Amino acid sequence: MLLGSEVIPPVNTRASGTADFIFTEHDRSWTCDYTISIFNLSNINTVEAHQAPRASNGDLVYYLYGPIDTPSSDEVNGVLVVGSIDPSQLKGPLRGKGVKDMKDRADDGDLYVLVVTMQNPNGELRGQVEPA
Repeated sequence: MLLGSEVIPPVNTRASGTADFIFTEHDRSWTCDYTISIFNLSNINTVEAHQAPRASNGDLVYYLYGPIDTPSSDEVNGVLVVGSIDPSQLKGPLRGKGVKDMKDRADDGDLYVLVVTMQNPNGELRGQVEPA
């Protein structure tokens, strides 16, 4: 669940969301498909994956959506983006690594999603990626 109360510091917002990740192994190679759904929110600049445990800020490791220089003022109420992790686009401590390394961070409770908006450039929604 993506909530304003999980952002550091917490954000008072009526918005919420979900981030679903499906990690799959194919012949010792890993892929990850994701769906980000957002409700009651507009002006979304980015949806980012960061490496850090709950209650800590961490390094950006992947852009799940954006960055958008001029985001839409239309309110989002549903699926914002569906995608697949491209290992060549991993950043920060995961640069040069693979999807399995990202999965390991999620399994360790060390991966979260941050939704950044024009009104809250340090994040409006946040939630840890939970292993399925």
